[in-house]
Amino acid sequence: MEAIVERVGGVDVGQATVVATVLVGAAHERARKETRTFRTVTRELLALREWFLAKGVTHVAMEGTGIYWRPVYELLEDAFDMILGNAHHIKNVPGRKTDVKDSEWLADLARHGLIAKSFVPPKPFRRLRELLRYRRKLMESRTAERNRLLKLLETANIKLARVASNVFGVSGRLMLQALLDGGATPAAMAALAQGIVGGSMPWPLIGVGVLLGIAMILVSHDLGVMAETCDRIAVVYAGQIVEEADTKTIYDAPRHPYTRSLMLSVPTLEGPRRRLMSLPGAPFDLRGEPVGCRFAERCPIAEDKCRRETPPLVVVRPGHVSRCHFALDPRAMQFEAVVGA
Repeated sequence: MEAIVERVGGVDVGQATVVATVLVGAAHERARKETRTFRTVTRELLALREWFLAKGVTHVAMEGTGIYWRPVYELLEDAFDMILGNAHHIKNVPGRKTDVKDSEWLADLARHGLIAKSFVPPKPFRRLRELLRYRRKLMESRTAERNRLLKLLETANIKLARVASNVFGVSGRLMLQALLDGGATPAAMAALAQGIVGGSMPWPLIGVGVLLGIAMILVSHDLGVMAETCDRIAVVYAGQIVEEADTKTIYDAPRHPYTRSLMLSVPTLEGPRRRLMSLPGAPFDLRGEPVGCRFAERCPIAEDKCRRETPPLVVVRPGHVSRCHFALDPRAMQFEAVVGA
């Protein structure tokens, strides 16, 4: 069979060494052969690349088995037309002699166009694929650990999943840490709620392990679920109700900066694009003695009195209360999104 490639290289990749063969010759001539062995360290693989370039090699053939071929392929792909063959296909090509080295056999097959090229995605896509595969493994590992923890809680008859829609959210993690620390009472656990508590009755009870037959209690950070499920909503920050009203009022006319910040953190599909809200600083430390407003250090409209004086629960209108010094000033709640540090 007539050759179609005049200068071709074949590479047999192992764990420690790489055997390379160069075949050079016109299509109607018998090819001249030269074989060298290189170690698989980067310095010697670059020497292999320079040797191929010095010989005028245009095509390089190799088998795609295991993972050892990948670094060799990465260093050669920019300089040569790479032919990555399927090992099963190459093994079944007839005519191989038992005393022929793998690298020479690969080069001879490539010289005559007898190796079907396997598809190798471009380098950026390979990088992205590796990243996504690693991310998937991490997510699977995290899910498995979370399920193991939920099973452990149920085994210990700790019904945290019954009252928290997301056991691994901010509130759930604080409650889990309190359980690890030991000595946590239901009231202390309830004080760790950081988010929205809603129910179908005014002033819902907030607690862990408290079951009510006359109402539904939902603890969640999911604003969409709260909007669809609850008649009234109590917004909780640092174990303290900071605003309570019917669901429509909470979403359309909040009178507490924390509630307003929650609304600004939700992306919208209508109207112009806007920056989403994120709160600076850290949550209020419940281990210390509360002084002033618990939200003051993260509040975009806080003043000195907010840090000195505890705000009372102000009645904005019947059925709507807010724990803020500026609750009766609707203009104070019209701040835009602030990006946290």
